[in-house]
Amino acid sequence: MKRSLLAFVFLMGLSLSTHAQMQKGSWIADGQVGGYATNEKSEHQDPSWDDYNLSSKATSFYFGPGVGYFIQDNLALGISGRFQVVTASAQNGENEALRGNQLTYGMGLFSRKYFPAGERLSFYGELHASGLWGTFGNIEEESSDRTVSTKIQGFKASAGLGVQYLVKDFLGLHLQTTLVDYDRFKNTGVTYDYSGTSSNLNARLFSSFQIGASFFF
Repeated sequence: MKRSLLAFVFLMGLSLSTHAQMQKGSWIADGQVGGYATNEKSEHQDPSWDDYNLSSKATSFYFGPGVGYFIQDNLALGISGRFQVVTASAQNGENEALRGNQLTYGMGLFSRKYFPAGERLSFYGELHASGLWGTFGNIEEESSDRTVSTKIQGFKASAGLGVQYLVKDFLGLHLQTTLVDYDRFKNTGVTYDYSGTSSNLNARLFSSFQIGASFFF
């Protein structure tokens, strides 16, 4: 029994290494995480008001799993998920502290084109588009209770570049940066009557990064 189990594990490992990497007919299971933090402060003086300070802080965590199929060597198409949490705090002109967070999730499609630069090293370009849903909530300062104030529904598209190193034939570690992204959201008030849309086109230019791992089989 033990010999049969060892033989099965050996054959599975041999199969993975044989059909590994970015070949036509192979599959890729991918996952990446990323985040950022901002901290802004400014001082204001207004003759009709007392002097006041404005400050804001924000942190973000992102996780994106995905699975794809190589339709040709070095080119994969697939589906991906998205989950992001943004927590922010700010101080308004009346020096009142405000806290809140935004939770978003979504599903989308991606394409990834690899450019091998050696036996283990590859560069790649990626296009991604997904639908997003979520909520924005206010957080009470003393109790930390969250009250949903806005529902979010939208679309996001991005283009990025990455570099990957194959630790094993079936396992690659990568670092990816977003070059440009576009999003469009519809915001609907929950605790108040409000509805509006917003759209943003951002040139990231290597200002945000994600790290991840890819399994080839």
